Amino acid sequence: MHMVLKDMDGVVGMDLHKPWPPGSPSISPAPAPYGTVSPLIGLGVTAKFTPTVLVMGGFKCICVQSDTGPMIAHIGTPSITLPIDMAASASKCYFANPTVMVRDQTKSSGNLAVALAMVTNPNLDCGSPVPTPSGTAIAPGTVVTSLSIGAVVAGMARMAGDAAIQAVLQRFMDGAGDRATAIANRLGSRMFASRAGRAALRAFGP
Repeated sequence: MHMVLKDMDGVVGMDLHKPWPPGSPSISPAPAPYGTVSPLIGLGVTAKFTPTVLVMGGFKCICVQSDTGPMIAHIGTPSITLPIDMAASASKCYFANPTVMVRDQTKSSGNLAVALAMVTNPNLDCGSPVPTPSGTAIAPGTVVTSLSIGAVVAGMARMAGDAAIQAVLQRFMDGAGDRATAIANRLGSRMFASRAGRAALRAFGP
């Protein structure tokens, strides 16, 4: 049996992001680990939940492919780009019993998200160079349902498809970041040279 995921169930993870330490001239070429933590509903911006289907005294149920982000808390290496990483953060759940239909807060139909491993669920989290199923939703409770092999395969397929798309987008963003860093370094060098030249003229000029 598999627990139904609820809005205030917690999700924790370990995401990889390339930090830009304060004072460093550029982004680190190697990603660093960041611990993450949030309720599954997050800020409620991209989460999908049931406003009228309540369980265990008032908890809203989470719908499949709900996204906890943005602004998932990240704990790790200081980085001036961390606000951007948090603004783009994501943690999605993909497993559901397709026979249990509900409507989310936008009135769209969908299925209840459930924990693949009985009381825990692997969530696909953002990261660099690729997103990984490093998030773990923790769903204690008493409301359970079943998952067929087909439902598990379908959930894995959805997760793999999203991971592939996000990996391509991440590669594009990394490339844009590398180009921006190179431009900034080049401009910085020119500004330094210009200032040094003006200082020399003031010191040794007529």
